[in-house]
Amino acid sequence: MAAEIQTLPDGTEALIVTEGNGIEIFPLDVIGSYSELLGEPDPSKTVLLIRGALKTTDHTGLWGPLYEDLMGSLRELVDAGVPDEFMPDLMEEATGSPLPKQATRKGLRDKQAAAKDKLGRGSSQNVQQSAQFNALLHGKRDRIKSGRAKFLGEIAPPRREAAPPDPETPLARKDRQTVDRLRTREEGMNGSAG
Repeated sequence: MAAEIQTLPDGTEALIVTEGNGIEIFPLDVIGSYSELLGEPDPSKTVLLIRGALKTTDHTGLWGPLYEDLMGSLRELVDAGVPDEFMPDLMEEATGSPLPKQATRKGLRDKQAAAKDKLGRGSSQNVQQSAQFNALLHGKRDRIKSGRAKFLGEIAPPRREAAPPDPETPLARKDRQTVDRLRTREEGMNGSAG
């Protein structure tokens, strides 16, 4: 197996892996996307998991639940008003952020662990490949992280527009009554001065 970083004709940087007569192309943005989806912070291990997905024929129940739980986590962040640029950092466990909620985060992490198990990890060949990929991707971590952020921005649910205030809420009625009293008082002052 041989691997190298190349810039594709469209300007995309990618990890190119050749093995036998086969070639696999992993754009750095794609590595970032799968890193987020699978909850794998190590880009070299992410590449191994993607390669495992390419070799696994049974993907039943693998991707859908991951996307659903990831989008549920993002919904909590969007509903809390978190700006898009902070989402990647808040999705990491180490931040200690209260969002996404613990139960949501645990559900996603459980599904990510099951997916990693299904895609395979840990063979001695994987350890050697991981070391090789790590050496190539080490200086590309910022680019991969921006791929994570781009992916989250693309799949994040749309922001809901705030509903206009209800004119019949008790506070709105009180505000109107206060304005009416002030207006009446002002009119009374203007009328008594004349």
